[in-house]
Amino acid sequence: MSAIAMLALAGAMAAPIHKPIGPSDVERLAMMLDDEPAAAQVEILVDPQGQMANCQVIKVWGKPDDARKLCLFEGSKGWTPATTGDGKPSWGVIRDVLIFNAGRRVPREAERLAATPEIEVFVGTLPAGRRQLDLSVALQVAPGGKPLGCSPQADAAGLAAYARLACSEAMKLTLAGPTAPSEPYVIRQRVRFSVAGTG
Repeated sequence: MSAIAMLALAGAMAAPIHKPIGPSDVERLAMMLDDEPAAAQVEILVDPQGQMANCQVIKVWGKPDDARKLCLFEGSKGWTPATTGDGKPSWGVIRDVLIFNAGRRVPREAERLAATPEIEVFVGTLPAGRRQLDLSVALQVAPGGKPLGCSPQADAAGLAAYARLACSEAMKLTLAGPTAPSEPYVIRQRVRFSVAGTG
């Protein structure tokens, strides 16, 4: 089935969304980290009830125990669970860089990774003369890593042609990771469009 067909079938698909974090939560995290900056690259597995099932640390900047504390904090609030193309709750995977800066600079590598999309696509032109456009898609992925479906997220509203291209590129991926469950899951992928020749 084509990527465009898969897009049509996956209208309700969404990756997990972290529940809102308020000022008191930030204060609690600051206490956990002794008000010191911390950053960790992690892969989080979220179950269909919106609870963290696992937090796999890929890399940590700072004290080794900081990653554990960041994972504990992420798990304490919970998520709105991922949903499949028919709107049913699903396993979800989040791959991200968690950063607490405490008003100070964190390592440049952590900031760079946090801002780096999973997919980069070069095109001839972009709307309104832009040089760069970032969109998000949700992918439903089989346990072996092959995408089963793709759905643009809210930031792709009004950009249908780019949303279709983003899903077409995302459907070519093979994803693998340490926390992938033994059944299909949904993950967000960031897609960056850049005008060819501008980098």
